[in-house]
Amino acid sequence: MKIRKIATLLGSLSLALLVAVFFLGAIANANPATITVGDGFIADLGSTTTVNITLEEAPNGLSGYNITVSLSDPSIAEIMAVQFPSWATMNDNSTLPADSFWMKAVDLNHQVESGATNIDLGTLTIRGDAKGECEVNVTISRVDDDNGTAISPSVSPGTLRVGQYTLTMAVSGNGTTTPTIGGHTYATGTVVDITATPDTYWYFVNWTGDVANNTLASTSVTVDANKTVTANFAQVNYTLTMAVNGNGNTTPAIGDHSYANGTVMDITATPDTYWHFVNWTGNVSTIGNVNSSTTTINMAGNYSIVANFAIDRYDLNITSSDGGNVSTPGEGTYTYNYSEVVDLVATPDANYHFVNWTGDTGTIGNVSAATTNITMTGNYSIVANFAIDRYDLNITSSDGGNVSTPGEGTYTYNYSEVVNLVATPDANYHFVNWTGDVGTIADVNSSTTNVTMDGNYSITANFELAIIPLPGQTNPPTDRDGDGLYEDFNGNGDLDFSDIVLFFHYKEWIVKNEPIPCFDFNGNGRIDFADIVKLFEMI
Repeated sequence: MKIRKIATLLGSLSLALLVAVFFLGAIANANPATITVGDGFIADLGSTTTVNITLEEAPNGLSGYNITVSLSDPSIAEIMAVQFPSWATMNDNSTLPADSFWMKAVDLNHQVESGATNIDLGTLTIRGDAKGECEVNVTISRVDDDNGTAISPSVSPGTLRVGQYTLTMAVSGNGTTTPTIGGHTYATGTVVDITATPDTYWYFVNWTGDVANNTLASTSVTVDANKTVTANFAQVNYTLTMAVNGNGNTTPAIGDHSYANGTVMDITATPDTYWHFVNWTGNVSTIGNVNSSTTTINMAGNYSIVANFAIDRYDLNITSSDGGNVSTPGEGTYTYNYSEVVDLVATPDANYHFVNWTGDTGTIGNVSAATTNITMTGNYSIVANFAIDRYDLNITSSDGGNVSTPGEGTYTYNYSEVVNLVATPDANYHFVNWTGDVGTIADVNSSTTNVTMDGNYSITANFELAIIPLPGQTNPPTDRDGDGLYEDFNGNGDLDFSDIVLFFHYKEWIVKNEPIPCFDFNGNGRIDFADIVKLFEMI
């Protein structure tokens, strides 16, 4: 009857309310709460204890649940009964006693409201059957909020401890314990912190018995049986622990040494070759002089001291000549450990080149290599040397002249050096131009010019025969057909009778002022009347 009324009530809710509830439920379900099972303890076998099952929060209320409760070790205990909370007006569970059972309940009257926290889901009565401990766990079949939306809480199991044992504390030597010497009763599985405290001039040695760490004065014991643990103490005979940092040794030797309280011990630190003593560190309050390699220590306690050594360090001073720099490690003074291998890179400026390393070069890998290294076995000063790039200028000339400055052949000059050039023609020849690598020649058409040495260059001074206008003529004679004979005496571009007339009248002038091969038409090596006749025959 009650269920039918609830269904009628839900059916009357408006669509808007259902949508709002849906979204609220979705938000709550995105962050499910936790079902927590409480811990329990049963001192005597056959006795019982109660364990609560709680839902941490219900953002949208709780309409009901169906869960299974189980014990991880049925031999330890048994679930005898379950008490449902008052809000669970409709409830049921499987048969008890049992080591696993299901239980379910419904909140018919909406007593678990939205936003409720720490909701009681039920109280278990559990009987202890054997000493030990086990887990009380919950498996969720279904948990719904007031909107009918299933939620998935996480589960935090509980721990059930059954029975109790006696922990007996004892000592050997002079000292005390926590808990105090004697017997102490604890629930099964209890982890008990224990501490051993020695008397003055006594020290803790170890624990005997079943403890977590028998070498620590403060440790723990798990009471899962009747146990006896003993704190063992011994009289103080202080330990001096010698150690080193770096390369060297000590007197007394490295390691542990035992001395009576108040003993004044001589201590010495001896560095290895290429190492030096720095100081003593550690428990140095009773050391005579921490900065002296030979001193004393008063044994008023357990001390650990360290003789600190440092490797010898040397300065490397690096410079460079003009024309470059040392890019690795740089220029200046740098300090390095003995035998450290230091990379060296010398970087020339543009149009310069590396020559060599000079100075303290005995441990440089390759003094002729720009990229090399140096092994630091002393204080060194080194120099990276650079020189300007030098280029070859190869000079030649054609027939009819020569290069008088600087001459002909191959000459070597510094980068960007400006070299003067003078081309001198032979008689009846004139300078034409410079050819070859002429990109940096100031004027390729001038016989007197210069070249800037930016690379290796080959240049040629070119000359040709000097043909000049005959007296009274404007244009010089021309070679119309390219055969080397200049038949056009008036320079009008044609062979005509006026050319013969000019040849006849100025034959002697031509012999003195023009190159003879250009007007030797009969090829006899001279200019004479026969050449005039030969020219006449050519018309």
